[in-house]
Amino acid sequence: KQKKITSLTRNMKTASSFPTSFTSLNSLFLDRLNEPPSLSIPATSIARSHVLELGNSIGNLCHTIQMAPLDTIHDEKRHVGQTTFWGKVSMERDEIYKAVGRVFLSLVVLSNICCIDLRIGILKKMELNNKKYPVELCKGKSGKYTKYSSQTGITKDNQTTLDIDIQENDNDAQQQYQLVDNDQKKDETSLPSAQTVPGITLLIREFAIARTWTKYHKPRNLTLAMMGEVGELAELFQWQCDVNDASMNEEVVSAAEESEKKDDDDDDDNVATLGDEKNQGLRGDGWKDEDIDHVQQELADVAIYCLRLADVVGIHDLGFVTSNL
Repeated sequence: KQKKITSLTRNMKTASSFPTSFTSLNSLFLDRLNEPPSLSIPATSIARSHVLELGNSIGNLCHTIQMAPLDTIHDEKRHVGQTTFWGKVSMERDEIYKAVGRVFLSLVVLSNICCIDLRIGILKKMELNNKKYPVELCKGKSGKYTKYSSQTGITKDNQTTLDIDIQENDNDAQQQYQLVDNDQKKDETSLPSAQTVPGITLLIREFAIARTWTKYHKPRNLTLAMMGEVGELAELFQWQCDVNDASMNEEVVSAAEESEKKDDDDDDDNVATLGDEKNQGLRGDGWKDEDIDHVQQELADVAIYCLRLADVVGIHDLGFVTSNL
């Protein structure tokens, strides 16, 4: 057991020099599919199965996180990673690390099945969150965004990321990192790119620091928050159908049948897989852009909490942990 622990810790330290990109995670997911799901099965049905798998991963995390100490009183000056449990190599800590990685893996898989770019979804949701939670209104407060609706104009019914266009280059990505911890002492050129998991993690950390939310971001708090977001994601799939039942979701069934009929006209050798351009995910099942946007936002919400939890407990590159599960 001790060999396994030291090996994981050593590999994580080595990985810090080679941050994991979201592109490599997506490619890894496709490469590891020995038998890609048949596209004759609606993507909605496959996605529903993986929403359940995500719930299973969250349940496993809820179980393992209880091996850690209880959350302490809010303390701005002391980082969770500096406490005895999180700062010391142990089998219990590594089990929690793996549990967090499994949640992130479930998110990567589900995003690919839905044909949603998880990284772009996170960046878009963070842009929306900037508007929902202005620093000057919510600094040091843990209230819901609806408390500020009268000032921001954002309510439960008018949230969308469809009109948010993410345009970035290396310089833009570097300029976003302005709140790096003083003890890091890193030059701007050494900061991870926003194309990578550590880079997005740093953006999420800065968002929290700017609003003085680090005092609320404790391991169990973040796990509970993530559970809530998974519930909201599940709501979007709970009444969808798994099979072509005309009595349920007729628009989705009709679109799926039309797509299947078109595919039947193609050559037998021209078979689509999840990695092909022919696979349109939820859109191929007839989902509207607005509905797909809702799924993307909920996936992003879960991912943001997952990456924040990883950062708080000392996982510098959750992508590396995920790719080595």
